[in-house]
Amino acid sequence: MSTSSQPPQHILIIGAGEFGLATTLALLRRSSFSTTTRITLLDASPQLPNIHGSSVDASRIIRPDYANPVYAKLAAEAQRLWRGKGQDQWGGQGRYTESGFLLAADCHDGRSLETREEGYVVPDGEKYVAKSLENVRKLMNEDGAEAEGLGEGRDRRKGVQEIKGGEEAMRVAAGLSEKGRVGGLGAVVRFALGKVREEDEEGRRVSIRTGAKVRRLLSEKEGKGSRVVGVELEGKGEGEKIFADLVVVSAGAWSPSLVDLQGRAVATGQILSYLQITDAERDRLKDNPTVINLSQGMFMIPPKGNELKIARHGFGYRHMESVREGDVLVDQEDLDPAGVESPDGRALRVSVPVVGIPAPLEGQQACRAALKQMLPEMGDRPFTKTRICWYCDTPDGDFLIDWHPKHKGLFLATGGSGHGFKFFPVIGERIVDAVEGKLDPELRQAWSWRKERVVDFHSCEDGSRAGPRRMDLEEELLKGNSGGS
Repeated sequence: MSTSSQPPQHILIIGAGEFGLATTLALLRRSSFSTTTRITLLDASPQLPNIHGSSVDASRIIRPDYANPVYAKLAAEAQRLWRGKGQDQWGGQGRYTESGFLLAADCHDGRSLETREEGYVVPDGEKYVAKSLENVRKLMNEDGAEAEGLGEGRDRRKGVQEIKGGEEAMRVAAGLSEKGRVGGLGAVVRFALGKVREEDEEGRRVSIRTGAKVRRLLSEKEGKGSRVVGVELEGKGEGEKIFADLVVVSAGAWSPSLVDLQGRAVATGQILSYLQITDAERDRLKDNPTVINLSQGMFMIPPKGNELKIARHGFGYRHMESVREGDVLVDQEDLDPAGVESPDGRALRVSVPVVGIPAPLEGQQACRAALKQMLPEMGDRPFTKTRICWYCDTPDGDFLIDWHPKHKGLFLATGGSGHGFKFFPVIGERIVDAVEGKLDPELRQAWSWRKERVVDFHSCEDGSRAGPRRMDLEEELLKGNSGGS
């Protein structure tokens, strides 16, 4: 909608995760929507938070050190809100803690980037770390904070330090306490739900419906294109239909199952593993920094309780299924190149999340190797559980927050690409800015609808991913699964 047009009377938001809740909250607070607009928030889960969403887990990393300065600046803004410790602030009641953050990459020849000969090809992980360091230093200088490398005897909590070896990394890690950030998740979603209810004090403007799985979007022809007018829910026979003036798809990894996003977004499964630790081990580890090696994609987050998390930020698994033409919103002229023939009509091959299963053996072995490297004394301890967390990946890691160019009445707020959660306190306002056509030009360019599909797109290639590529979940599961090793 333009700034001069009338706001929609009814907005339907699909998905009550981070993007959906943040959008709902921002709409309630925006004066142009404050009195006339009703909001219906749908989620497939029977209860909220949705345990299968990427917004819900034991922990997430909150950090501003991005290789892309646009995200670094926005993350720094969000982090200021995360640091609020009041009961009604984002970081209150233990929802957010700071324990230090160690961002690393393998340097195979032992030399810094500055000393390498011309023509040397820098691996993605190492390049990402170097660019992140540059951006954090710039942001800290803008904030008036100390940003130089810190030497012996100086307070590491006040700055950022460049380290150049595994031995030094372990020594520095023991002294870090406030550089990296770790946030809770389920509690944060509940906090946001509470904020929505506070803003809608009389309960007249927002309807939150759980157990409402969307089967398909409803559309009507309009001119040369179409207009999305609502959704049909899953159910026996023809499901319930809900109509709205504006439909916002913020369904995370399930978004590509509703709208044809091939070449623009894909669901990828990431491995998570957990092991039980003692009270003494928890006390020893809880103030350690979060550690991530971008050359391997493996990371470890310090525990808040008696559970330690080891995971991979990688290229992920795809789980390909044929989705019938009528169940995913497509552009007819694009259907044939993207689709395949199926007995019950044309279909798209889409990566569809599958939940409630342990990680494949390949993933468990990767977590085991990382555990042995990071905490050798626990290297052989059995995992209590493993699972798959589903990202909605875009080719370059940029979010997809824009109007659909061919379907009026349809707005997309998805493509979190595994790094969206940290923006929870600020993303809703940006999404509503985009709805109103007021989004900052830098963000608008980064988050706009990609005009051309990326051919042979399998996963995000923003330089922060590592591990095996092009893995198929079904194939990996057939190779074996020990359920927790």
